[in-house]
Amino acid sequence: TLYTHHCIPHFGDILNHLETAAKGLDRRRQPLKKRPVLLRWPGWFFCNRQGKRLHKRGGGLRLEHDKRRSKRVAASFPVTVEGISATWTATAKNFGVDGMCYALPREQAGTIDEQEVFLTFSPVKELKPVRVMGWIVYRSAKGDTAEIGVTFMFLTPGDEQLLQDCLERRH
Repeated sequence: TLYTHHCIPHFGDILNHLETAAKGLDRRRQPLKKRPVLLRWPGWFFCNRQGKRLHKRGGGLRLEHDKRRSKRVAASFPVTVEGISATWTATAKNFGVDGMCYALPREQAGTIDEQEVFLTFSPVKELKPVRVMGWIVYRSAKGDTAEIGVTFMFLTPGDEQLLQDCLERRH
């Protein structure tokens, strides 16, 4: 039987696979004859029940944040960050179609304890502002400022096209 996944496997399946492999058992809880091939990203493997590698799947899911699929452009425009508890005004450091990095004074950044924020910004002053929900993926403190990286969630097609046009103008 060939086990293939055309989408990301369920996290529980991965944990179950790792637990049984760590114990040296296959899916039927029998001792393994060969060492199993675990799922890997990017380009993880198709494997049979014994864990035999059949062939490699190209592409795959990239989990590294430093290897973005879209380009980021340096920027310096105001960003309004709305959380559940307060609203802050930040300065954009860079932006792309998939997300942005903005800077806040360090004392203000310490009060942001949410993971989801709403961002309102306009990369070009003449255009309408973009309002999008963002998921905070990293925070770093440099001197008296803190940089916060956000991935956009539920960006509308019109706003995505607007950001793409701004990126092409700046690049």
